[in-house]
Amino acid sequence: MRASERSLRAIINTIPTLSWSTRPDGYVEFLSERWLGFTGLTEEQALGFGWAVAIYPGDAQRLLEYWQGALNAGTEVDVEARLRRFDGVYRWFLFRASPLRDETGRILAWYGTNVEIEDRKQAVEALRASEGNLRAIINTIPTLSWSTRPDGYVEFLSERWLGFTGLTEEQALGFGWAVAIYPGDAQRLLEYWQGALNAGTEVDVEARLRRFDGVYRWFLFRASPLRDQTGKILAWYGTNIEIEDRKQADEALRASERNLRSIINSIPELAWSANPDGYCDFVNQRWLDFTGCTLEQVLGWGWRPLIYPDDEAGLLRFWQGVLESGGAGEYEARLRRFDGVYRWFLFRSIPLRDDSGQIVKWYGQNIDIDDRKRAEEAVSRNERTLRSIIDTIPVTAWSTRPDGYVEFLNQRWLEYTGMSTQEAEGWGWATSLHPADAPGLARYWQACLETGTPGDIEARMRRSDGTYRWFLFRANPLRDESGKVVKWYGANVDIQDRMQVTEALRASERELSLIIETIPGFVWCAAPNGEFNYLNQRILDYTGTALADWGNGGWTQFLHANDAELTLQAWLNAVATGRPHEIQCRLRRSDGNYRWFHMLGAAARDGQGAISRWYGLLLDIDDRIKMGDTLRNTEARLSRATQVATVGEMAASIAHELNQPLAAVVASGNACSRFLSAEPPNIARAREAAENNVRYGKDAAEVIRRVRALYKRAAVEKIMLNLNDVIGEVLRLLAGEFAKRQISVEKRLETELPSVPGDRVQLQQLISNLLVNGIEAMDSVGDRPRKISICSRMSDADTILVEIADSGVGLENPEKAFEAFVTTKENGMGMGLAICRSIIEAHQGRLWAAAKTGPGATLCFTLPTKPETA
Repeated sequence: MRASERSLRAIINTIPTLSWSTRPDGYVEFLSERWLGFTGLTEEQALGFGWAVAIYPGDAQRLLEYWQGALNAGTEVDVEARLRRFDGVYRWFLFRASPLRDETGRILAWYGTNVEIEDRKQAVEALRASEGNLRAIINTIPTLSWSTRPDGYVEFLSERWLGFTGLTEEQALGFGWAVAIYPGDAQRLLEYWQGALNAGTEVDVEARLRRFDGVYRWFLFRASPLRDQTGKILAWYGTNIEIEDRKQADEALRASERNLRSIINSIPELAWSANPDGYCDFVNQRWLDFTGCTLEQVLGWGWRPLIYPDDEAGLLRFWQGVLESGGAGEYEARLRRFDGVYRWFLFRSIPLRDDSGQIVKWYGQNIDIDDRKRAEEAVSRNERTLRSIIDTIPVTAWSTRPDGYVEFLNQRWLEYTGMSTQEAEGWGWATSLHPADAPGLARYWQACLETGTPGDIEARMRRSDGTYRWFLFRANPLRDESGKVVKWYGANVDIQDRMQVTEALRASERELSLIIETIPGFVWCAAPNGEFNYLNQRILDYTGTALADWGNGGWTQFLHANDAELTLQAWLNAVATGRPHEIQCRLRRSDGNYRWFHMLGAAARDGQGAISRWYGLLLDIDDRIKMGDTLRNTEARLSRATQVATVGEMAASIAHELNQPLAAVVASGNACSRFLSAEPPNIARAREAAENNVRYGKDAAEVIRRVRALYKRAAVEKIMLNLNDVIGEVLRLLAGEFAKRQISVEKRLETELPSVPGDRVQLQQLISNLLVNGIEAMDSVGDRPRKISICSRMSDADTILVEIADSGVGLENPEKAFEAFVTTKENGMGMGLAICRSIIEAHQGRLWAAAKTGPGATLCFTLPTKPETA
């Protein structure tokens, strides 16, 4: 072996990395002593292709295929795999190699290194573990969540989703979930969802979802695609967030629009909005300040001259494409600042749609990315430079004299720092260190020189473009036979990515903590045995306590005395069974007052299904409960007032109905007197007349009983009733009113209807209100017969349907007719139909106005035939 080769090998063997070289066909002909020492293999065992035995079996096939591809293509090698240490332990390494070519470009040899990255891999695993913990927390937050395949086929629905809708997993998976969507929203939602699937865009849409009891409530449907490294969608993940209260507050939101504009003007971004056709109708103050323009100058299409000329055509094509597709979009272009300087911005736009899916507004923002673009351009320039480096060792390497004086820096090091050899040799290289790291590195390096121990330290090194990146500085001494240090050899390994992973992990933990502490509710966490081990600051501030006060069951002292036992038993049952916890209870505030809270809890489980932790929320519902009590009291008083008013309006009918049996009593009495005065007395006919008197008296008493039942404020008492009998009673009560107003009544009552559970008085009031509405709706009708029809029939196996139709003026807005205080009558209170709907809902039925092509209105209601179950 030539002396130069021995010297080169000695240099390579002292570089603190695992080095090797191969022939053009990949046959290994050299492995550094550090490589052999790490694996424990001899040179005879490892040369050629014997080195492959040290590769982790699970990585070997992939690594060999990658290596063969690089040999065939002549491209740089940069791949990760595990390498077996001499003690049998596998550790992760970064395999890097570059070809050495002659002047014709023919590959003469390959040179490579193996850089240990075990610490970085462990940091990545820690990040994944943190993400898994975050996912567990999010999965247990009480929201409705789901996931689908790339084509939208639902393959998972959370238990909370299934519990809310009352559907089973078998019913809802695939596309079965659509049955829970409000019919009026279904077509729009499905078309939006299909569009998002086709475009791969984020989902953000509102629709109503049917609860298990048949009630529809508004939800915000949100979903995002999960993509692989190539951008291919692997799955969709989404949540349904209830926004019923927000929908009710829309009016208040619109009233605060001016305040919102003020907020938008103060956010640190350039924001704007446009009409559906793309006409710009608003830019915030920060946008105007940046460009130095007035609002009048940029409205419409006046913003175009502010775009860099080379970018304008592309931006306009992008904007036109977004307008045509109706989807959100992003585009990069340069925008002129007030001083004439152009800066790069990310133009983002997103549409706002109404309930029918039509775009009503475009909103967007311009995000300054000029610094990022410049950094990207600098990186690109650096990469082009690196590709031209002839030094095939893929690390920045260097060597020094025994006293630390640098006498060699490889080309990769010089290219990275942008320094010349003359500038960097000696101690000039230290100027490339970050000022904050230089003193510590200098002290550490001096200690290594004095003690002769290998060096291993992290510091930032300035790149040629002025950017600092983290490097691992490694150095080993070369000693002569006497042990004296004759030279130092070192390498700087770029660990910026590892540092970023570590920082991302810390940021993720900070973000998780911030989310939990800023959620507008009381968040808690408990051990599997039910002991509370975390309470967010909102709970502690509300109760004026510390976490220690809640241990060993001490939390029950903050509950209202009437709620403590029930709440404790519910929680113990949840802990014992693992089922979700949900209950309403009163919690004492620090000032001694109690407020109602909705307590929610769910268990997080490990891979074996065992409970690892409990997560939950406490939601303040005190105002909602008090508002509900007030509403029910008001409704009861209004219902009573309507009853009294109805009885007053029916006074003439009542008098007419009483007059008939009383007149019959008088006639029968006179007949009885004549039969007794005859000679001889006609006892049989007189007895018959007396019996008729008794029957007519009972009829009059029944009329009085029905009137008293309507007038009396009796408690609701549900019994099994014949609905046709109730209809007949009301028709008899209103018979005089029908006759007075010349209204014909058509009855089509299906015989042998099953009984329904209900309160007779409330159902009488319901039918009476509907009939009186029909009577009054025909007061102004003179060009057609006045007619009311009432029919009853089975709607399905367990439901009776009643329809009441009139030939009156009809309903202008059928839906609003059922709202409280909405009336078309000059002196009406607007509570009749609202109370009717309350009565129907109390009986688990449904009331609506049916579509009708001719004059008049048809009101329908259904009642279940089976009693309500608890």
